[in-house]
Amino acid sequence: MTSPVDQVPTELWLEIFQNLPFDSLIAVSSTHRAFYNMSRHLVFAHFHFHPYASAGTTPELPDVEHVRRAHARLCFWSSDNIAAGVRSCSVTPWSARPNSRPYSFSPPPSWTLPSVFQLLDLFVARLDWFTGLMQLYLRDVYLTQSTMTKLCSLPALTDLHIHMCSIAGGAYIDTTSLQLRVSVFEFTRRNGMDDGCTLWLPILHPETLRKLEVSANPIFFNKVMGTLPRFHRVHTLTLTMDLDKGVDNLRVLSKFPAVQTLSLSYWRNNRFAWSNSDEAVAMGVLPVLKHYKGYFPSLRTILALPTLRRLEAFALLGSGHPANFMQQLIGLPTPFRLTVLQISFESFDHDALLLLSIHFPQLAQLRLDIHAREIAQSDTNLQATIFFKTLAYSPAVPSTLERLAICWKFTPITYHVPPVPVDGKTWELSHPNLHDLPDLQLLRDSLRSRCPRLTFLWLDGHDFVLHWRKLPHGEVEKSAVSIHQAPPLRQEISDLWDLW
Repeated sequence: MTSPVDQVPTELWLEIFQNLPFDSLIAVSSTHRAFYNMSRHLVFAHFHFHPYASAGTTPELPDVEHVRRAHARLCFWSSDNIAAGVRSCSVTPWSARPNSRPYSFSPPPSWTLPSVFQLLDLFVARLDWFTGLMQLYLRDVYLTQSTMTKLCSLPALTDLHIHMCSIAGGAYIDTTSLQLRVSVFEFTRRNGMDDGCTLWLPILHPETLRKLEVSANPIFFNKVMGTLPRFHRVHTLTLTMDLDKGVDNLRVLSKFPAVQTLSLSYWRNNRFAWSNSDEAVAMGVLPVLKHYKGYFPSLRTILALPTLRRLEAFALLGSGHPANFMQQLIGLPTPFRLTVLQISFESFDHDALLLLSIHFPQLAQLRLDIHAREIAQSDTNLQATIFFKTLAYSPAVPSTLERLAICWKFTPITYHVPPVPVDGKTWELSHPNLHDLPDLQLLRDSLRSRCPRLTFLWLDGHDFVLHWRKLPHGEVEKSAVSIHQAPPLRQEISDLWDLW
């Protein structure tokens, strides 16, 4: 007699299992042998291992029982039946536990006191047993020659993430014969320690690497420029850089000629040093860049690139006035061909919106985040209220828009002492009354009329929120007009904006 389980195709069961929460998957796999066999590769797909605890930057072992369990767990996961099915692995220190006892206590006589790296050494020794491992995340791991060699020999590894790892004390690592064939590599350095950041980029294979993210002191680029290959297949690049000379920044970027998505950030609070835009074009930097995310000082170089279509720009503290952004556009050929613009300011008005619509007439998506400072008066978001009241009659909104978000965010003034009375009256932060709010429905109808392609609208005045979107089967609209209703609706809209 055919089992009911066998009457359903295995592919359908696997589709169901892949969408179950992990706890539910464990429960289902224990109900039937066929379910166990089908779901085993999902149950044992991810291995999370803790080789030691971390006290600040100093590793230490927790109590004996924790070490014994970790040793047994590693032996199980590295066994023949399990290791080959592991697809992702993360190695991080134990979190601090209030009831854990460090190894300052005497272990039982039958237990040999291990070194603090015994579990990590055992994991590295067995690393090549995980022949199907595709993704590996290492945090606060001490690196040795053996670790680097094993990583480069993993046959299926495609994604490697190195966070705040360091070279083990006294270790020497020779990478002259090593090549790391991964498609995704992410590196975050640990400040003030020998983290081996100069070792990684020269051993990355340029034929396989597609996505690179490096967050480290940019001075290390100077150290490796002579050995840095040309990564002609990298399409997504995230870097921290601010070398003293703009031409040095451009030389680094010239190593990545196929980048289409670029994110740049500062090292600490320094500013980028950039050459003029003509020099960037002449050097052939970023010839196919489509999407850029970064700060205002680098925009002049980036906006000169003719292939740019998507821009996410952020201001440094104190430099977020629209005039600082517009200054980057002076002398560049306009109008620009951007279709997506997301930008943050510290103040904003309709004149700035009009200039944006003139310089970027092909926008299909516009998001403005205005991070303003509240003032100690009775109407704390007066700027947002006035802006939205007049937006319904403003001609500055681009008619090409399909998605529009204008979000005002206010940082309240915090008093460490009671406010000083002014004219016999103490000002307190309050929220607008309902009659002070803009007519949200009028504003929605006006924007829809001027932007016939509009499908997503998000207007946020900090204390009031309007969301409207057009779906194939109809329309959805939600609004909040109080300080208590706004935050949950704002979070919902933010999630939808990222997914829509």
